[in-house]
Amino acid sequence: MPQTGKPLTQRHSPEEILNLLYNTGFRLTGSHRETTDLVLRAFDALTGCEKVNFSTALKGLCSVYIKTAAENLGQSLFRNNCSTGKVQEALLSLPHKERLVVVLREILGLDYTVIANMTGLRKKDVSELLSTGRSYLIKQLLPSTEEPKRVLHS
Repeated sequence: MPQTGKPLTQRHSPEEILNLLYNTGFRLTGSHRETTDLVLRAFDALTGCEKVNFSTALKGLCSVYIKTAAENLGQSLFRNNCSTGKVQEALLSLPHKERLVVVLREILGLDYTVIANMTGLRKKDVSELLSTGRSYLIKQLLPSTEEPKRVLHS
């Protein structure tokens, strides 16, 4: 996995960076069409930047995702039948900011400070969103530990 801050031309090919961005985008959107649009818009936002590295590309993706999510708040943003498996479905049911920080932390392995930088959120907010998102995912993905209530017959 590429480390943030490395120049695009060092150690990581453009294809590797694109694959990571696409994987991240798909985890956020659940749709190949929406992911393609998200990644293209992220790269359009970087047009004119002299030095593009993984960090700036991912920051662009986060920025476009947050802006798109805010613009489409009333709609079922990025949710369709293209999701693969329970984990993806659970991710797509998270609110957009929680989904973003969970994907950045749990899929890309970024630390809280980097996530705060990527998203423009405070580190405290990142921590709270991660906690809430993880708690929700656990409830959605793990079977209930409670035993069903038994009806006693007399």
